[in-house]
Amino acid sequence: RVCARKAGSSMPRCWNAEYERTHNRKIEAQVEVLIVVSPGGTAEDVKVIGNQGSSTEMTACVAEEVRSWTYPEGTRSTPVNCRFVLRSTM
Repeated sequence: RVCARKAGSSMPRCWNAEYERTHNRKIEAQVEVLIVVSPGGTAEDVKVIGNQGSSTEMTACVAEEVRSWTYPEGTRSTPVNCRFVLRSTM
């Protein structure tokens, strides 16, 4: 749920950056990441584990966004798998 909630406000930035770079409005990409969330609620590690239709720049943007988020605090490090679909809303 955390990924879906935060993606709505962050991932359009990655799609828009890719559009500005390529001028292609038909970009559609899926990026899957594995995030290890620390007990304090920060991303200890972010690994891209799946990439379909995404450029290196877009993938890096997604990983950067995910790294900057805060997550619910817990008692131990927790792996979280998130898949993001980036496409035009037009």
